[in-house]
Amino acid sequence: LRQNVVDRSDKIDVWFSSPARHLIQDPATKTVIGVQIERDHVLRNIKANNGVVMATGGFENNPEMLEDYLGASKLVPLGTLYNKGDGIKMATEVGASLWHMNNYESLGMLHGLAFTVPTGKRGKLILGDWKAIYDGSVFLAGDDGTRYYPEDMTNRHGHVYSHGYWKVPQNNHHPHIIFDKKQYEKFADKETSIYPQAQDMIIEANTLEELAKKIGAVPEKLQEQVAEFNFFATEGKDYAFHRNPETMQAFDAEGTYYEL
Repeated sequence: LRQNVVDRSDKIDVWFSSPARHLIQDPATKTVIGVQIERDHVLRNIKANNGVVMATGGFENNPEMLEDYLGASKLVPLGTLYNKGDGIKMATEVGASLWHMNNYESLGMLHGLAFTVPTGKRGKLILGDWKAIYDGSVFLAGDDGTRYYPEDMTNRHGHVYSHGYWKVPQNNHHPHIIFDKKQYEKFADKETSIYPQAQDMIIEANTLEELAKKIGAVPEKLQEQVAEFNFFATEGKDYAFHRNPETMQAFDAEGTYYEL
């Protein structure tokens, strides 16, 4: 596309720093006939000769739309920081209907996760077979400290298999990777770690109760979850999420516990 524009530069003007603000409609037919843009702090109406193409992008940098459509307080953007739903709003102004607004594409660890970053920063896309996050005495927990996903399942652009369908799992405000001392050694192994910087993000505690309080989980639920996970590992069957039992190892009864 870029090359075609360059090849026709004598006929096509490219304006940067000229965001679209509104679509312009024919008042009688409601046909979109142009777009209003802001250039050099001045609103300009641009007539379209053969139609207007909407390339809306997403809304991952718009907290209000995240809450309204995805039930998420925050998502880590992996691409542009400027997807704020402006194109979607312009389309609805002229009568467009919204469809599947609770669906989105994601890539990354487990079911499509990325490590948290400060607001206004891009996240790091983590790809590859990082066994430390799903093989051993480790599980993924939601906000309260309980599991909600089979950690060894491969996602399809953030969608996971559920009763015959591939769906985006329920959002948690702050998912937690929970593990023990022997699993910590796997995270610390620089030869197998896909993201060594994760070492600086790990939280540790002497007990599960202490760890839960540090990460904002419910102590009783985290303790019960570890006990249940250990039972499944010992039984050789994950009765809750059907994770491959060969990837499950019971947590240490005592010692240091960790969260990432």
